[in-house]
Amino acid sequence: MTPFIGCVQNRCPRSCLARSTWRATSCTNLDWIRTRTSASFLRKGEVSEHDPATGTDVKDKHLAIRIEQCLALSKASNCPRRQFGALLVDPDRNVVLMDGYNGGPRGGGRLCGGEVCLRDEESVVSGTRVEIGCHHAEMNLICNAAANGVSTKGAWLIVTGEPCMMCSKLIHHAGIERVVIVDGGFAGENGVGYLEHHGVELQRTEGPKDPRA
Repeated sequence: MTPFIGCVQNRCPRSCLARSTWRATSCTNLDWIRTRTSASFLRKGEVSEHDPATGTDVKDKHLAIRIEQCLALSKASNCPRRQFGALLVDPDRNVVLMDGYNGGPRGGGRLCGGEVCLRDEESVVSGTRVEIGCHHAEMNLICNAAANGVSTKGAWLIVTGEPCMMCSKLIHHAGIERVVIVDGGFAGENGVGYLEHHGVELQRTEGPKDPRA
């Protein structure tokens, strides 16, 4: 089963996708995801504290599908090191509002997207030299939402890795209510701590492991 993904960003060339040595799994096996989302979020078959039938959120099976979509979306990234995807979801209506993935600037540029990651080439320590590297999935999602008149207030963000500090600040100030982290094992330079301190709800589930973890 291939989920429908509606991307508003430019797709990267097939050659960019072929260059990467790491890829998110296809995650077409929903049972694999449901087992982990149920363990991380809810008991199997139980609705969350926000079920649409009662005026609240999504069921675990619907969240599992959104996670599958998010993992599939990450494959659109042209980053040669690691691909991230992010979805903005309306928890009351269970619909995708916007998406984003990490990659170089629109129209090209040397920040990112080449054969080798510039941050790896220059041995940049994670969390520093933010002028070098791709635009993050969360950043692109929030910018896409702003450019298209989509409200982020009260929405959920699903992302395939821990947000960095910079993205966490954007998430908080965008009014996003909850962040669902598909955990690949690579820490986001205390971005999660920032979200917790500022009242943004967090949930985790397992995902493809980051080779740097």
